[in-house]
Amino acid sequence: MDHVRIAVYEIIRGTAKEAVEIAHAPAGMADIFKAQPGFEGYSIIEVDPVTTVSLSFWATHEQAEHAIAEAAEWVQSNLADRLRRTSNYVGDALFWTEPQSQTGIERVPSPEEQDMNHVRIAVYDVTKGTTKEVTELVSAPGGLSDIFRMQPGFQAYSTIEVDPVTLISLSFWETHEEAERAVSEAAVWTAAHTEDRVHRTSNYVGDSLFWAKP
Repeated sequence: MDHVRIAVYEIIRGTAKEAVEIAHAPAGMADIFKAQPGFEGYSIIEVDPVTTVSLSFWATHEQAEHAIAEAAEWVQSNLADRLRRTSNYVGDALFWTEPQSQTGIERVPSPEEQDMNHVRIAVYDVTKGTTKEVTELVSAPGGLSDIFRMQPGFQAYSTIEVDPVTLISLSFWETHEEAERAVSEAAVWTAAHTEDRVHRTSNYVGDSLFWAKP
């Protein structure tokens, strides 16, 4: 899951679950994405009654970019009276980590293998250094990656480079409460180690309403 598209929507009519029923219906957004080359996984995350996040994974950056056009066309035709897109990001994973397996070998997580039902998405401006330098800090021994892996319910963690000054922290948890706790853990570690390097601009914790898989 090296290339990610994240879009944030405001619900302007109806509910997130009603929008999901339309997106997940035959010939809906899920089927359109599944028919695209490089598709690896797709979910809609309900953050609160008026905020949803579309999260999709692709084999290449170009395929993730293509998903923007596909999604925009379908939403305009089917959900324009229900949703308004407020943010859109396409980025490349700088690393993935998941709980260590019983064999001691770390593996890249896959939506085909498990549903990751509770998600924390944090968007940062990098104010000093580079996105890769920040990622080196979080993935170093004793860094945020290790801290997350020690938390109950941890499933996967990645940093997504959107552009030279925008970095997204993406983590998956077994329960919503564990995802919320990750916000506090990340805030404490960030304040101690990267406060002079990053500024958080957005933070979302939500529950996956479905996973579409190849």
